[in-house]
Amino acid sequence: MAIIINTAPFSETCLE
Repeated sequence: MAIIINTAPFSETCLE
């Protein structure tokens, strides 16, 4: 399962 969270200052963070 891959969770993509778009939050500043992180543009795109992928958590497996």
